[in-house]
Amino acid sequence: MRKLGLYSVVLAALLVGGCTQKSVQVDSDASSQGYQETSKLDAIDSLDMNFVSGFKDGGDWRNDRVFETMIDGKLVRLTSLYFPFDKFHLTPDMVTRAKDNSSSILAIGRDVKITLEGNTDEWGTDEYNYALGLKRANTAKVALVADGVNESTISMVSFGEGNPVCTEKTRECWKMNRRVDYKVLP
Repeated sequence: MRKLGLYSVVLAALLVGGCTQKSVQVDSDASSQGYQETSKLDAIDSLDMNFVSGFKDGGDWRNDRVFETMIDGKLVRLTSLYFPFDKFHLTPDMVTRAKDNSSSILAIGRDVKITLEGNTDEWGTDEYNYALGLKRANTAKVALVADGVNESTISMVSFGEGNPVCTEKTRECWKMNRRVDYKVLP
């Protein structure tokens, strides 16, 4: 009986010791450092207007991502939405951005297929981050539908933490990964 108790204690110690947490070092100068990523589409204005769609990085502190494509001769420009840590609600500035995206989609004048890609930072479990990414995508979908976009043309996907635009271990970098990207499908 004592051996069984001893084995139980050893087994419990092994199980508890096997569950480690992620160790992340935070750069103390993170707020003063800006993340800069060179855009693959910096020369978008010089391209022929029959270009294929893609993302272009913008210029504010978040290094905003802008999806641009031509549909029926019209340039459609959709900007990513960003979210606070561990949240899926829109802040007032993101509500304005969501309305701008809705206006751009409605200006096309026909039902286009849209994919909303929910993303998170690296904090949390994989399962939690996939669920949070889906909630963020759903928030963007609700905003589009409220503005008059046809719900049946919107699809959602969550990449969780699997699609980062920044991989540095800084607060500014993590902010850029908490987002929903818009894509217009052909």
